[in-house]
Amino acid sequence: MMVQTGLPPMMAKVLVYLFTSDTEGLTAAELIQRLRVSPASISKAVGYLERLGLIRREREGRRRERYIVLDDIWYRTWSVSARSIQLGAGTAQDGVSVPAPPGSTSPISA
Repeated sequence: MMVQTGLPPMMAKVLVYLFTSDTEGLTAAELIQRLRVSPASISKAVGYLERLGLIRREREGRRRERYIVLDDIWYRTWSVSARSIQLGAGTAQDGVSVPAPPGSTSPISA
């Protein structure tokens, strides 16, 4: 479902594992073990999810971090989706106002 709404597959897998975890969050090592992927894949996925504001990092000790799904994830997911739709609609509206090239009936030339 998350992939169908535009979330890249690896990011969706990480988010699902974090969301369905019995513990409060998971470490990178736990995600690597459960998903059987490289550390780089996990690093990229959690960075992406963090930029979207869907997860946060909590420091455990000096070197470990635990990744936790935010409490208002459904609101945040909806908000990100709505912003994306709004951006697309604005871009489409701007495109409608582009004047047609001379001798053309279409505002967009091939």
